Amino acid sequence: MTTCPKCGHARQPGDLAPTGECPRCGAIYAKALRSEIAAAKVAPAAVVGALAEPAPRHGWRNVRIAALLMLLVMVASTTLLTRMRVADWSRPLPVLLFPVQGDDSPVTARHLQSLTLENFQELETFFIREAKRYQLPMENPLRLQLEKPLLEQPPEPPREPTPLKVIAWSLGLRFWVTRLDPEFRPGGRVRLFLVFHDPGLKPTVPHSLGLEKGMIGVAHLFADPGMARENLVVTAHELMHTVGASDQYDPVTNLPRYPEGYAEPERKPLHPQVWTELMGGRLPIAPDRADPPASLAQVVIGTAAAQESGWLARRAANPTPGK
Repeated sequence: MTTCPKCGHARQPGDLAPTGECPRCGAIYAKALRSEIAAAKVAPAAVVGALAEPAPRHGWRNVRIAALLMLLVMVASTTLLTRMRVADWSRPLPVLLFPVQGDDSPVTARHLQSLTLENFQELETFFIREAKRYQLPMENPLRLQLEKPLLEQPPEPPREPTPLKVIAWSLGLRFWVTRLDPEFRPGGRVRLFLVFHDPGLKPTVPHSLGLEKGMIGVAHLFADPGMARENLVVTAHELMHTVGASDQYDPVTNLPRYPEGYAEPERKPLHPQVWTELMGGRLPIAPDRADPPASLAQVVIGTAAAQESGWLARRAANPTPGK
């Protein structure tokens, strides 16, 4: 039985809403999971609450306490190390790109084999442009590195995203990364797993996720050269999650939140906006309409995301989008 992470409603057998959507509040479970994935922010309360629950056996309670405390220590230590590195934009941040085969389609396999670092040039250009707007002390804030394609997919998020299950999943993801990369350490570099799917087999892909704790992102993309530019928007969004930026849109409506999710919140008239704020996800056309951007050429990093990622500490004035 799935429990909604937004309103707490437990899904019932007779509910008519789609399986991935809450029948009560309409939240998309995978998107609402993002708010729970701020693991360090919910871990202390989750652990304290779990410790307060009565247990049938004293011995089992001690084991549970020890396990929960271990989880909390691991999350807290990873968070501290990650924040120490993320706050320092004095040198380029290494970003490892791991293409992952998301299905058994030969279309996907061929797409992965065709990828080169040149396919991610627009991603690099975007961050160079935004770094200049925020006056970072380097021309290019990232150092991209394309790794060999992987056949093994990362662990899936829990279907019932309770705080403890989310913490356990995020730790499991980090252990999975450690197995692939023995040199893995929390902080220091971003690892983005780009899971590609054949659009002929799957017209929609799972929701992507980015974790600041461990600086790991999982982006679900289409194995279609015609969708390469849209794929890079998703990749940039998840990359910003790994350095501390949070979503700036409503998970129920997909509409950017005002003012954080707007590139130009002071614009008059407010709608339509000209630029898409990266963490807002969509271009606000009207109060009840927002369209996905076609490419990173239409996207900027807003001041809220810049603040969360540590960029604002490096700039002197409010930047103008596109300049």
